[in-house]
Amino acid sequence: MAKETYKIPADLNTSYADTEIVLSSKDGMSMHPMPVKVLLGYVVSVLILMYILLKTFIGESPWYILIPFVLVWVGLTVLLLKFDKTKRMNFSLIPTAARYTSKTARKVNTRTTSNATPFYQICGINKIRDNGMIEWSDGSCGFMYRVTGSASVLLFEGDRNAIIDRVDTFYRKFDSNVELGYITMKEAQKVYRQIANLKKLYDDLDTNDPDLIACAEEQFNVLCKYVGDTFHSIHQYVYLKANNQELLLQAKNVLQSEVEGSSYMIKQCVPLYREDIHEVLRAIYQQQIIIDMSKSNVKDPTETGQNVS
Repeated sequence: MAKETYKIPADLNTSYADTEIVLSSKDGMSMHPMPVKVLLGYVVSVLILMYILLKTFIGESPWYILIPFVLVWVGLTVLLLKFDKTKRMNFSLIPTAARYTSKTARKVNTRTTSNATPFYQICGINKIRDNGMIEWSDGSCGFMYRVTGSASVLLFEGDRNAIIDRVDTFYRKFDSNVELGYITMKEAQKVYRQIANLKKLYDDLDTNDPDLIACAEEQFNVLCKYVGDTFHSIHQYVYLKANNQELLLQAKNVLQSEVEGSSYMIKQCVPLYREDIHEVLRAIYQQQIIIDMSKSNVKDPTETGQNVS
C-alpha cells in the first residue's frame, strides 16, 4: 500500500550553489549558515570594489567621496544578495523590475474593443488555440480539463486505500518534467448537459402544441437564468504544462489511460477548448471565489477527476 504522507527532504529546485555552509573561527565562533552563492557574491563584490578603487579614476577621488561610495556599494551588495520570503535573491528581481518600468507593462485596457492579450499575459498566456492548446510566454504549452474526483470523508477503508494506491501509481508513471496543476474555484453550476437533454426532448416533439413549447421555454429559462446563474458550486480544473508538445502529448496519454483504466482517482474528465478556457479565465478575473491554485507536488490529487478525448 502507498504511503499516506510523503516527506521531501530538500527542495527540488536547488543546486550545489544553494548548499549552506558555516564559517567558523579558531575560537569556536561561527556565523549563521549561508548559501555558497551568497558567499561567492560577496567575494565577487569585494574583488570588483577593489578593482574600481585601485585601477580606475574613482580611486583618485578625495576621502569624502570614497567613503560614501564604499558605503553605498556595500549597502547595495547586501540588498541584492538578500533573500526575500520566497527564498529568491533580490538580484534575480532586477530584470522584472526593469520590465515593469515600461508603461505598457503596468497598464491593461479592459474595454470590450481592446486586445485581450494583456489579460492573458497576466498569467503568462500568449495564445489559446481552437483545439484548447495553451501557449505560455516562456515557450511551454499545455491543456486544461474540468475534473471530478472520487474522494470523500464517507469512503470505506478499502476504497480509501485503493484510491491512495491508484494515485501513487499515477504519479510514479507521470513525467516529472511536466507540470500538473489544480485550480479549485467556486462558480455557477454547469447546466450544458441539462440544456442538451432539454433540446433533445424539444427536437423529439411530434406536435407544435403551444403549451408544450411554452413549458420547454420555461425550463430553458430556469436552467440558464436561475440555476446556471444563481446557484454556485465547487469546480476543479487540471492543467498540463510542458516545455514541448512531445512531452505534453505523453502526459495527456498518461492522464487519458488513467481515466479510461479506473475511476478511483479521476471519475470524470472533460477537455476544455478555447471558449471553455475563456470562461474559466473570465470567472477568475470577474472574481468568482477562488479556493485554491496549486501544483501536483502540493495538492492531494485524490480530490479530482473526468473522460479525456
